[in-house]
Amino acid sequence: LILAVITIRNWRRKRRRSPELPEGYIGPQPPVRDEKDFVVGFFIFVAVAAFLFSQSPYWEIGPLRIPFPSYFMYKIIPMVRVYSRFGILVMLSVAVLAGIGFSDMLKKIGNGKRKIGISCLVIVLVLFEFWNWPPFRVTDVSKTPPVYEWLAKQPGDFTIAEYPLSSNTSFNYYDYQFWQRIHRKPLVSGAMPGTYADEVRKSIIDITAPETPGILRWLGVKYVIFHPDKYLKEDEATVVIGKVPDMSRVAGLRFIREFKGVRVYEVVAAPVRPEVH
Repeated sequence: LILAVITIRNWRRKRRRSPELPEGYIGPQPPVRDEKDFVVGFFIFVAVAAFLFSQSPYWEIGPLRIPFPSYFMYKIIPMVRVYSRFGILVMLSVAVLAGIGFSDMLKKIGNGKRKIGISCLVIVLVLFEFWNWPPFRVTDVSKTPPVYEWLAKQPGDFTIAEYPLSSNTSFNYYDYQFWQRIHRKPLVSGAMPGTYADEVRKSIIDITAPETPGILRWLGVKYVIFHPDKYLKEDEATVVIGKVPDMSRVAGLRFIREFKGVRVYEVVAAPVRPEVH
């Protein structure tokens, strides 16, 4: 990033020194822009554009919700599944800009030994750029979320359903199974693909669908554990990525309580057998 910033700074300075000349000007000629100027400008544009496209569908600042390109892109070309992969173009652009900045820096160093020393130093720093320094990228599981402690104390043999419920056995929601060791209640979650159970699970992905509460009751579900924050990056459980379902309009579910942003609903709908085969 530092080398890329050096490239952008030098590029901007050079552009300031190269103004458009009036017709008939016969004074000192400014430096001629070379091919590198276009390359730098192009990769700055790619980095900025790809960064915007790699963001989540919304940025929420207080009550303000700002839509980003991925929100509109999903409506136009929904086959683009993982918008975060635009981040690869961001990294590629930064790498090119960093290489140009590194080259410019070496040109200003006349001593050959200094060039070798600085080159070795930069190479070592790049090798350790993605070093996994604890505790960053570590999931703290030392404290059990209060909702699962509450579930563990509820008497009776019943099933729970945690939402969002993905259309496949997504690794994004393995934490549902992880915390099952605490509450010890059956879960409506993974099923073998192609089985009847898997088809039933697919039929209840949309929590706002009128038939979902009845099917949940038919499955023996007593409580729905609703995670609003997970919907902000869910690309399968909602029609619009990043849109949190309005649970106040879901008939057949009764709000029980909330634990640090996680809501618990009781299934009160009459049992409905799913129409799947």
